[in-house]
Amino acid sequence: MLDTEYKPITFASLHLNEGKAFNPSSAKFTAVESGIYQFTVTVTAQGSGALPVVLFHNDLVIATTARGGSTTIGKFTHSTNLVLLTLDVGDTVSLKTRPKHSGLWGSITEEFVSPSDVMFAGQAVAIM
Repeated sequence: MLDTEYKPITFASLHLNEGKAFNPSSAKFTAVESGIYQFTVTVTAQGSGALPVVLFHNDLVIATTARGGSTTIGKFTHSTNLVLLTLDVGDTVSLKTRPKHSGLWGSITEEFVSPSDVMFAGQAVAIM
């Protein structure tokens, strides 16, 4: 999977950004210290299409949060992934999706600004 096939999922508002490691303009988390980091992605979507929310470490695909029928509440599907990554200073982590290939709100217009149906959290677990 090439990074260029995807568009970043951006967030217009942040609930917590201690250390300012997440840049809302670029939609990237940038490690300010080398260490082990934990990232959690939770996605809510509707419809029967694919749900390609992809977590990238720099330009490398690490995880895809996919639709799962066992977590459906009404017509909405919920999926969660948790990953641990060893990051060097300056490494980036981001969420991206393929426009018009998801059940995410906003996929019709190809804009992913502040989707209420995507939650992204990251934290340092151990600094090296």
